[in-house]
Amino acid sequence: SMTLDPARHCNAQGFVMGGVFMALCDFALAVCSNANQVACCSTNHAFEMMSRAKGQRLIARAECTKAGRTLSFYVVNLYDELGTHVARMTATTMRTPQVDAAAGKGCGA
Repeated sequence: SMTLDPARHCNAQGFVMGGVFMALCDFALAVCSNANQVACCSTNHAFEMMSRAKGQRLIARAECTKAGRTLSFYVVNLYDELGTHVARMTATTMRTPQVDAAAGKGCGA
């Protein structure tokens, strides 16, 4: 979840920017897909914005819908603090060779 700051997260019309929705969904995907110490990277995202967010918090809930040997499939649902379903992301991830994140070998290395 995240607390919204209108000065940083809203567009000129006062709506939360789509990039904020996408960033939170992507982070929830990363937490969910790497939770079992299995290194993976996303290969595809599809994103749908369904409603404007109201209130000061966004809550993302990620779930694996199918875990395969190489590819896994996820859905991330995003809600505002009133419980309104504001966005959905579906994603595919691919297992990657284990990396040593502690040694700085991983993302972008």
